[in-house]
Amino acid sequence: MDWGLFGVILAIVFFTVSVFLLFALIKKRRPVFVLNTSLVIGLGGDAPQEIELRFLDKPVANVNRTTINFFNRGNEVIRQVDVTEPVIFKFQGAKILRPPKILCRSNEAIKLSAELTKKDGCDAVEIGFLYLSHHDGAVIEVLHDGKAQVIPSGNIIGTVMKKIDDFEEPRLWFVATNRFLALLVAVTIGFAGTLMSVALGEIIHGSNRTNGAIWLCVGTGTYFLVMIILIMVPFVLYRTPGWSRQATH
Repeated sequence: MDWGLFGVILAIVFFTVSVFLLFALIKKRRPVFVLNTSLVIGLGGDAPQEIELRFLDKPVANVNRTTINFFNRGNEVIRQVDVTEPVIFKFQGAKILRPPKILCRSNEAIKLSAELTKKDGCDAVEIGFLYLSHHDGAVIEVLHDGKAQVIPSGNIIGTVMKKIDDFEEPRLWFVATNRFLALLVAVTIGFAGTLMSVALGEIIHGSNRTNGAIWLCVGTGTYFLVMIILIMVPFVLYRTPGWSRQATH
């Protein structure tokens, strides 16, 4: 039996299955948001009563700025029809001083909008869009008084909105918990194991020790190469888009 040819055929099969599963299993909607709040101007507790702070002719104690960085971190498109309950950010304990302002969008074609609304008696911001591809979204600025507790709500078919830290990047623990990684590792081990089994067969049977050693090196090298690729893929897919960084810093 030609063990070398048998190994090549199996390697091609494993590689094809790995690529197919990679693109099939990582396809997922991942709507995420980053919240950043900072004080624009305010009166301290020891400020004289004669000092009055006004915003658009209305007296306020302070003005805070909250940015909502909302985007699709996944690689499956989120369409308007997928939103079964409006995406709303409720500003509990604060009053929004003016309609929300969109600082930037990933592109105009997504038609992302931000409107002032009410939610459970509190001021809120409702976000709408036509679609969100990978890394599509916008940065929205909201000016409000008081220290608001921003509470998100909404429902998107097949996923859940998630809050992430300020420009959080994926770490090794994140990679290890991705649902596609375990299966790909299994396939990769099978792929490398096939090559190494062929090599060991060549070496043990002594039919061609040189070819056996070569196949052993190829199998081992391929194993480590694919593992490195598997670790790097989530870092590319799930990092925060550059356009949103520039708008908030």
